[in-house]
Parts: sequence; C-alpha cells; structure tokens
Amino acid sequence: MSENSTPTVSKELADFREAREAHQKNVQALREIEAAIARCHQQLKETEEQGQQAKSKWRELFHSLRGEMTEELQAQHTQRVSKRELVKEFDLLIEGLELDRISAQSKCAMTAGPLEITHKAALLSHADEVMNQALREHAVHLIHAFNIKRVAYGVYYSNGKECASSDIINFLSQFSSVYDLSKNNEPIHLEIGAEKPYLDGVDMDLYKSPAKRMKYYTELKARRERYEEMKSKSL
Repeated sequence: MSENSTPTVSKELADFREAREAHQKNVQALREIEAAIARCHQQLKETEEQGQQAKSKWRELFHSLRGEMTEELQAQHTQRVSKRELVKEFDLLIEGLELDRISAQSKCAMTAGPLEITHKAALLSHADEVMNQALREHAVHLIHAFNIKRVAYGVYYSNGKECASSDIINFLSQFSSVYDLSKNNEPIHLEIGAEKPYLDGVDMDLYKSPAKRMKYYTELKARRERYEEMKSKSL
C-alpha cells in the first residue's frame, strides 16, 4: 500500500517517523547517562575499598614507626588522602549525573506525547485509506449482491438491510480471524505497529500527572542549585 498512500497518510506517517526518531534519540541519551552512573558507582565502590585498605596500611605503619615520617609513610599518607578526595569527587560527579538523568528522562516525557499522537494518526489514517481503496476498487459486486438481498428480504421482512449486512459482517469476521497481515505485503501497517507505542524512558506517574510534574520539577530546581553550590565549593 505504500505506493498508493494518499498525501495525507504519507504526511502522518512522516510525522510519526519524526516523532519516533526524536524519542529514540532522547532514550539513547538517557541510557548513556544511566550507563555512566552505573560505571561511576562501581568505580566509587572500588575506590572506597582501596581507601580503606590504604588507611589501614598507613595507620599500621604509622604506629609501628612511632610517628617517624619516612618516605614510605608519606607516600602512603598521600595515597590515603588522594583516595579520600577521589571518593568525594565521585560523589559529586554521581550527583551531577543523577540530575542529568532526570533532565534526560523529562525530555523523554516531552517526546512521548507526540509519539503517541502521531502513532494514532498514522495508524488510523492508513487503515482508513486501505479500507476506502478496497471499497473503491472491489465493492461493485458486493454492492450488487447486498442490494439484491436487501430488496428480496425486504419484501417479507422489515429488516432486509440488517439481513444483508449480517452476511457481510459474518463473512469478514470468519476470515479475518485467520488472516495474517505480516504475510500479506503490509509494510506500512507493520512499521507503524498495531499496538500503542512503548514509552521507553518515561516515568508514567509523572507523565500522567501535571501536578506531580510541577512539584517534581520544583524540587529538581532546588536540588540543581544545591549541586552547583557544592560544585563551586569543591573547586
């Protein structure tokens, strides 16, 4: 059906593709930040463990030397302090990344709305066009048969139209249940998808509640200000 799509359907399909691409880019950015956070947490854990080991070794040597500041003791002291400072830097970095993650997640929520809207428009418009084209091209014999039965049954029954309609509905219902769209050259329908799009990267509670979003972003702003203050003091 792609060759026969009307300009309206083509525009709506293009809008859906654009919305889908925009959302996928935001999700990819979110996943990269989440990966960075996970990596930092792992490195923080390793640094904390190394710091504890360095602290124990330094204290043991410090007491064994009875306060004599040898080069080895000074080197271990430097290592102990550097690990402690590195832990602080990781804590600050992780806080900044968490704020970036929240911002990235909010961007996913912003592109989720257009994704849902354009998916619905593209799916329904394409379905309407396929149906209308089939009726235009192949309905002559069906209309002829429908009217024959409608008139004939109308002679003896008051519901001749319903009798004729029921034949069509029953026939379509019987065969549509075993009809596989994936095997019948419907690339546009398969691309759009016959299910609502999965809103990856979206906090659904916030997405569905403007009030929660307002409160959440107010708290986020305050958290960002505290982070910037902490960051400036660490310089």
